[in-house]
Amino acid sequence: MNAYSIDLRQKVVSAVDRGEPKISVAKRYEISAKTVDRWIRRRDAGQLKADRAGPKGPTKLSEADDQVLLSALADEPGPVE
Repeated sequence: MNAYSIDLRQKVVSAVDRGEPKISVAKRYEISAKTVDRWIRRRDAGQLKADRAGPKGPTKLSEADDQVLLSALADEPGPVE
């Protein structure tokens, strides 16, 4: 799932602030009424901005890290039968 843009969040909250019912705002922007409530709570707490980091790619190991890992694996005994 992709995060909603800060622009959309602000439009939704502004529409509710202007007096539009939450349900009609939710339907117009094709989001859930719970999401509207959550954004309003976050705005009231000063946290409406895109405050969470998005997904990150895999961690990349340096060549030195590769050597440490390979060394540790070489020291491990094989499977016991």
